[in-house]
Amino acid sequence: MRLKTFTAATNGEAMTLIRRELGADAIIVSSRRAADGPGVRIVAAVEEAGDNPAAAPALVPFKPAAGRVLDVVRQALIGHGTPAPLIEMLANAAAAFSTADPTLALAGALDSALAFAPLPADKQPGTVVLVGAPGAGKTVTAAKLAHRAFAAGRSVGVISTDRVRAGGVEQLAAFTRILGIDLEVAPTPEKLAAAVARLNHREALIVDAAQANPFDPDQMQLLAEMVAAAGAEPLLVQPAGGDPAEAIDQAGAFRQLGARAAIVTRLDATRRLGGLLAVAREAPLALAGVGDSPHVATGLSAVNPVSLARRLMPRGSQAAPRQHRDRAEPPRRRAAS
Repeated sequence: MRLKTFTAATNGEAMTLIRRELGADAIIVSSRRAADGPGVRIVAAVEEAGDNPAAAPALVPFKPAAGRVLDVVRQALIGHGTPAPLIEMLANAAAAFSTADPTLALAGALDSALAFAPLPADKQPGTVVLVGAPGAGKTVTAAKLAHRAFAAGRSVGVISTDRVRAGGVEQLAAFTRILGIDLEVAPTPEKLAAAVARLNHREALIVDAAQANPFDPDQMQLLAEMVAAAGAEPLLVQPAGGDPAEAIDQAGAFRQLGARAAIVTRLDATRRLGGLLAVAREAPLALAGVGDSPHVATGLSAVNPVSLARRLMPRGSQAAPRQHRDRAEPPRRRAAS
């Protein structure tokens, strides 16, 4: 399923854009006012060739008796260890959408409650500084971002500031050597600023900042100096799983450093994603991608409300596809009673 966000001055203009780009079969996942000014922001989706019909079932009109949809959404969120207030917030938001498919109802709720951002490797050329706590998976994520940008035909440079962790630079060097990507080591703010200046002609420049204990003022101060030297907004690398409250505190410390988005790692080794949702909502941080396998070439994925909802919902929870239909009925918010 292809998902895209459209922003326009009016609903009518947005619908014109949606039909022009996605066609008449597009599904409206969510609709709300634009966050950065007047107008509307509509998320639309359309099935593409190769989509599994069971994974993207048809939509049917929401009926008041179809409380099963919200029950399924709540049970899924409970199973992921999601904090109770966030469960109720998402369930209430899901109730606003006219669909009998719990996955799309949850997708609409996620879009209304959380922020999403593109992966740095998929954006315009620029510098990204990866920050995170020990063991978050920053170095592997740096390699994945480098590979993604390289595979897209962009020139790539990589800088490591790691001067403490044994083997950290060697691990990254092994990845960059295979791709023929420039790697520099800059263990101080001064050397980092110089390295960034030397590689600023690269279309994608990835800085793997040394790990920092988010509760150690000295380590965070040094990291802040590194981020300033790089001249770019930090991107948090946050592992999935663990206690949601602890994850919020950790992520909040890096947000104070300037991080506004996060790549969440280790989804392949995590069964409960309530901490991921809590961090995105409470830190708050936009979700820019997920690490879902250890493989550098294929282990980093973009994330959007629909793909995240599919990860959260148990198999078999979607509504069965309707038979003998000409077109899926677009979901719509329920009229206020």
